[in-house]
Amino acid sequence: MKYNLFFILLLHTHLYALNIQEAITLALAKSHALKTEEYLLQEVQYNAKKSQSSFYPKLNASYQYHNNITNTNKTNIQLRYNLFNGFIDWNNFNNQQALLKAQEYNLEATKHDLILAIKTAYILLLQQKHELLVAEESIKLLEQQKKETTDFYHVGIVPKNDLLKVEVQLSNAQQALLTAQSNLAYTKKDLERYIGQKVEIDNLQEVAFTLPASNLEELQEIMFSSRAELKMLQEELKSKQYMLKSTQGAYYPTIDIVGEKNFTHDQTENDFIAKIEISFNIFNGFETYNNIQAKKSSMLSLSSRISELKEELNLQLFSAFEAYTLAVSAYEVAQESLMQAEENYRIASNRYKERIESTSNFLDAEFLLTQAKINLLINRYGISDAIARIIRITQIEQKEQM
Repeated sequence: MKYNLFFILLLHTHLYALNIQEAITLALAKSHALKTEEYLLQEVQYNAKKSQSSFYPKLNASYQYHNNITNTNKTNIQLRYNLFNGFIDWNNFNNQQALLKAQEYNLEATKHDLILAIKTAYILLLQQKHELLVAEESIKLLEQQKKETTDFYHVGIVPKNDLLKVEVQLSNAQQALLTAQSNLAYTKKDLERYIGQKVEIDNLQEVAFTLPASNLEELQEIMFSSRAELKMLQEELKSKQYMLKSTQGAYYPTIDIVGEKNFTHDQTENDFIAKIEISFNIFNGFETYNNIQAKKSSMLSLSSRISELKEELNLQLFSAFEAYTLAVSAYEVAQESLMQAEENYRIASNRYKERIESTSNFLDAEFLLTQAKINLLINRYGISDAIARIIRITQIEQKEQM
């Protein structure tokens, strides 16, 4: 008894009712891809802090020992502070700040990609769960029809080929059931991989999404202002602009103020020197010029990537919005079609029992009923899937109905 109770508790721990928000929360906590981006963000944060070091003075100490007649020991302490270097330090700092924001947006994009993957898997699992039920119902109807047709055949009312038709249709339905079971098992495993937990299919909670905006132009405006990948590329473009300015700083002189103190063990040198050092590059083999041209080309390349991404996002949004519009309209048609198919099957079944309906027509009625159920499921969950895609593409604030 205690063992059975332990087993039930263990099963309840690993198999539990799941809603989509819980699945998203579990996946976000487990995701290695998300952790990778978080560690990369930490790296960029430290690089940003490192770029601030150029604003501080530099203190260095050195020790020299000369093995000569006097065996001189010499210690040098130097304090150096940069007054001007063509704004290279400032532009490097701004460059790192832009890269930091870019990585934050990259992390945000990864998070939204993961959320969409969870929603897609969850919605597909719900759809395939109901498709499996439809396949099982189809087999039950065909088994009942096979029993009736077998009885009619034994008393000579129908020819053998009518019975064979039913058996072939039943075999096809059994194959469809096996396919549905396999698809369901794979999608279940896929969702479990994301969340790191076992999923009890029978207790999955239904989900539907609603869009705060239903106008394509409004969605486009939201997309261009909210999409993390666009913001990331724009920050990377800013970074390259600062890098260009930093490279152009090589055309300016560098001015340092230096304080230096020398010590020897015999006190022969014990002087302090304060000086200003000015250095200016006259010629470096066109290195600075070529660096500037290379960075300008890189900026142009990135600008083209931004334009290409906008066009791609526009197309993705149009495709998702069309899928949403189609699914909504098709769902209304599918509801009416299912009612018609159910009525048609009821009439065909009664007529078949009275032997005023052919076996082929009865089989067609069953097929149409099964197909109508499948179409209803495809469009029902197609609406949620299309909205989930639109939410991801636009990163719009979403409302979820569980």
